[in-house]
Amino acid sequence: LKESGHKKLIFDLTQLNYSDSAGLGMMAMSAAMMRGAGGDLRLAAPVSRVVDVLKLTQLDKILPIYPDLAAACQGF
Repeated sequence: LKESGHKKLIFDLTQLNYSDSAGLGMMAMSAAMMRGAGGDLRLAAPVSRVVDVLKLTQLDKILPIYPDLAAACQGF
């Protein structure tokens, strides 16, 4: 994506019921790559279990979380 010039990325987490450390690391790495290219990453519609893990690991401080895909797209 970075090489194609896309600078805005939204992960639609609607179907994600669980994320382990590898998934969390991939989200953080993707955000860093997008920001390094002058873009950003947003998370859309994570279930409460995933939100809890994001908060526990404090990734919610660096990964903006939106309640649904439409909200994540708005103003992006």
